[in-house]
Amino acid sequence: MLSAAFTSAVSSNVSVINTSRNTVVHTVNAGTAPWKVAFTPNGDDADVSHDGNNGIVTVSGTDGLVGLLFTGDYPVLSWAPFVIAGMAVARLDLKTAAVRTRLLLIGAALAIAGYGLSWLALGLFPGARTSISAVTDGASPLNAWWSDTGGDPTANVPAWLLVAAPHSETTLSIVGNTGVALAVLACCCTVVERHRRLRGLLFPVTAVGSMSLTAYVANILGIRAAGIEDVPGSPLWVLLAFAVTIMVLAVAWRRHFRRGPLEYLLTLATKPAGYIR
Repeated sequence: MLSAAFTSAVSSNVSVINTSRNTVVHTVNAGTAPWKVAFTPNGDDADVSHDGNNGIVTVSGTDGLVGLLFTGDYPVLSWAPFVIAGMAVARLDLKTAAVRTRLLLIGAALAIAGYGLSWLALGLFPGARTSISAVTDGASPLNAWWSDTGGDPTANVPAWLLVAAPHSETTLSIVGNTGVALAVLACCCTVVERHRRLRGLLFPVTAVGSMSLTAYVANILGIRAAGIEDVPGSPLWVLLAFAVTIMVLAVAWRRHFRRGPLEYLLTLATKPAGYIR
């Protein structure tokens, strides 16, 4: 959704602004001498008029299917690897020590590969840090291999592909994040297997894990209902309130059902696949 926009008659561009961060997030060519901007009621599109008799150009806030799959915010290409990795792990026997050990080693290797290669690349490629610093609004990009304190890019630069910061949606960040997730999962399973008494104490956490899709969607709906625009910038009590609420709801649901509501729907939707030979 377009937050705000300003025109430049000199460059013939319309720049889209993220008002929560006060940064330019996208610049598009809108024809000769763009002059005035009027948003559609839903805020997804903007009609741009021109100085003189050059007509009206519509600027869309989305790239359609291409944006959904590749170029938008958190496109399918950036989160599908996590889903695939989760499906693969779900088929493993995590009660076996050898399987957990291999999972830990694989996770550690991926984490080192993702974050280590980012650290090396940012130091070895000439001008990489300078290019990133020129298009970000945060602190120094020295820690862009693991931290998002450098801010978000306001323009497209090839050097951004070298970072592994959280939410950067780069290949290296996906590899590193997947590795950390696998390693943490292996460690948690090992602790629970060795200390069975912890299962009762950790039941609220495992309850959320058993219906992660439902919990994720519930969080999104809660954020929407509360009108929260910048989740990472929210006060700590807000984040804790969301976590506690989800845990309470998950525990209450699990006392009566094995799966979450959306997990039940997915199970029903995939059952016909079992009849295909």
